[in-house]
Amino acid sequence: ASSKIDIGSSEPISTENIKALKQNEDEIVKMVAKNGHQKTLQPLEEEIWFHGVLPRGEVVRLLPEDGDFLVRETTPNEEKQIVLSVMWSSPKHFIVQTSPECLFRFEGPGFTTVQELIMHQFKSGAAVTSRSGTILKTPIAREEWELNNDDVKLVEKIGRGNFGDVYKADLRSKNNPLVTKSVAVKTCKVTLPEEQKKKFLQEGRILKQYDHPNIVRFIGICVQKQPIMIVMELVPGGSLLTYLRNNGPSLNPKCLLGMCLDAAAGMQYLESKNCIHRDLAARNCLVGEKNTVKISDFGMSR
Repeated sequence: ASSKIDIGSSEPISTENIKALKQNEDEIVKMVAKNGHQKTLQPLEEEIWFHGVLPRGEVVRLLPEDGDFLVRETTPNEEKQIVLSVMWSSPKHFIVQTSPECLFRFEGPGFTTVQELIMHQFKSGAAVTSRSGTILKTPIAREEWELNNDDVKLVEKIGRGNFGDVYKADLRSKNNPLVTKSVAVKTCKVTLPEEQKKKFLQEGRILKQYDHPNIVRFIGICVQKQPIMIVMELVPGGSLLTYLRNNGPSLNPKCLLGMCLDAAAGMQYLESKNCIHRDLAARNCLVGEKNTVKISDFGMSR
């Protein structure tokens, strides 16, 4: 399914359509004007081109062509900054400035909201800075796996990982806010350096490539605000190591052999995807329904 970009209206513009119009920027501006961005200004966090606290390294992957842009948040030295990231020959990152009048601006006019500033730059075709000559052409929508932190409610701490605590949580459905499902959530400590956060997100990036009954299923990553969280299926039996210690004597040889076959099937699948897990152990496997074993913890994978 293609990503949809909604420039503040009820009529979504597909990424493919905008890409096709890149050679005729006048048509893009007309399309945006038709959608009437000024009718209702939604919060910055709800703008489809706002990617929250997604780290710079992950952002660059989403900007393949000149003029592709998105907006994100960063907190160097615990000071919140809004950053416009644009591909223009190479990735460019512009910090949104605040004037003495509390207006948001780059080099041109100031605006009362970041949303208005970004839309002005996009619709006018003006360079973000005269020195860079960078022009905004295509807003990049959040990907399907980028979840909203507010849709995740942490319920119970069930473990601890290398980067933070692991929780049982409720995930609100995108289609029906009244419907939730139980999930597992790995959190990343806010105080970790950027390099560690990159390693944390690497597990999510690896997991989202895979779909196999013996690999823990990736659901998404919450990056709209801190803390960053990886959301996965909740596997009720917990760690295979703990499960065997508590229930081993009551498990018959056929069941134990089935667990071994599950782990082998998961590893065979990873091998077919050219993935090296590098830390396969009972503590890094989970036990699901009917004693199905699922391989987890891809933090050291390559």
